[in-house]
Parts: sequence; structure tokens; C-alpha cells
Amino acid sequence: MTSESYRVEPRTGLHYLERGDAAAPLVVLLHGFPDIPEAWLPVMERLAAAGYRAVAPAMPGYRPSPAPPAYDIRTLAKTVVAFGASLQEAPFVLVGHDWGAAITHDAVTHGPLAAAVTLSVPHPLTFLRSLATDPAQLHRSRYMGFFQLPGLPERALRRGFVRELWARWSPGRPPPLHVEAVEARIRASLPGPLAYYRAMFRPLGLFLRRAVAMRPSAVPLLHLHGQHDRCIAPGATRGQERHFRGPHETRFLDGGTSCRSRSRSRSPTP
Repeated sequence: MTSESYRVEPRTGLHYLERGDAAAPLVVLLHGFPDIPEAWLPVMERLAAAGYRAVAPAMPGYRPSPAPPAYDIRTLAKTVVAFGASLQEAPFVLVGHDWGAAITHDAVTHGPLAAAVTLSVPHPLTFLRSLATDPAQLHRSRYMGFFQLPGLPERALRRGFVRELWARWSPGRPPPLHVEAVEARIRASLPGPLAYYRAMFRPLGLFLRRAVAMRPSAVPLLHLHGQHDRCIAPGATRGQERHFRGPHETRFLDGGTSCRSRSRSRSPTP
């Protein structure tokens, strides 16, 4: 994987990759775990060719970006919104995968957003309901409980657990060089990537209270979900429409998130 040059946004300190004209409409793309901003580069190139300015920050706590004041979902959402607002005065489009998606679901409730796209992770309340009612989903998400342990998860992530998770979750085989780059970045960023998960339970109940406090958003939102997602099953999206009051649509993709889609629509695509 070729080395990419990062820019720095002074207000938040987040480091980011960029493609496209600086004066073009802004799209901010948020990566999840275990991943890095470089995963967005093919999408960024297509967005730039279509006339957008595409930026992908290293998420708070992922090198070279600094750690946030706290890892609760509201603080992370405010950081991301402040990042985008500092790059463009007009409302921007926010796209998030995995933790980036969870943060996007919160950001749409209080940010200057024109539209949003979430990948793989439905609304947090819908996901939590799935954990509580679907034993298979609870089993798939067991790594979240493992990440609560002291010390052992850090050692596992330094010794190949990232590669194991990629093999477990990815519908196809990811490029080896990309996985190597992800492993190196996460090792360098520890314990930041784990702090996202630990903040869900420390203090106990805060994540749930934050999720319950998310008010339905009027921001147009598109949710993309792989039909064969091995981390969060498509059924985990069931019922999330109750958390949106603006235009929204859920599309199920045949395979991974870059494949041809089959959609279940609620309203026109944003």
C-alpha cells in the first residue's frame, strides 16, 4: 500500500486524507474498526470525479489523530461534526461505516448535515435490541465483551487478532497489504481503538442512555447493509425506521457493501 499524505484540521486536530476540489461540496467519510482511512480511497476517487470534495479522517484515537476528550458516542459525534463544519460552512454529507456509522446516527441529530449514509451498523437502539433478542447476533458480537477485559485484548490485537477478525467478517478476501497496514495502525494506536468499545459499558448504561436520547432526525439517510454480513446480520436493521422522521431508505446489498444492491425502501433515497 502506498503511503498517503495526511492534512490536519486545526480545530479538532484530526488528520485526514483528501481528494477533489477544495471548493466542491463536502463529503466526510468515517472508518470503523478494524480499519483505516485508506480503505475509503477508491470511493474518494469516484466522489472527486463526480465533483465532490471527499475527506476521510483518521478517527479520534487512531494515529495520527489525537485521542478525544472522551469516547462516548455523543463526544465523538460532536468532534466529527466540528471537523466537517470547519472544512465547509454549508451543510455537508456524512458517510460512516461500523463505528463511523454509529457515530453518524448520533451526528444527524445535532449537526449541520445535508444527508447521511450509514454502512453495516443500524441505529444503535435497533442494534441493542437485536443483541437482546437474537442469540446468534449476541454470539457474533461476543468480541465486544472480550474487549472489556484488561490487557488481554491489547495483546491479542498485537498478535494477529485483527487478521482473524477480517477473515471472520469479510465476505471476500481483503488485500493483504491493506490488512497489514490496518494491523500496524491499530498497534500504534492502542488503546484508542478499544476505548470505543469500553466506553459502551464504562460507566455502565451511559451508551444506552446516549442512544435513548437520540431524537429522530429529519436529515435524509441511506443505510447500506450486506446480505451476507458476518458481523451484524441484516435482520438487525429491522424496525430502525421508527428512529427517522426524514427521508430514509435501507438497501440490502448482494454480498459486501460494494456489490449490486437490492433495496427495501421507506422513502426516496437522499
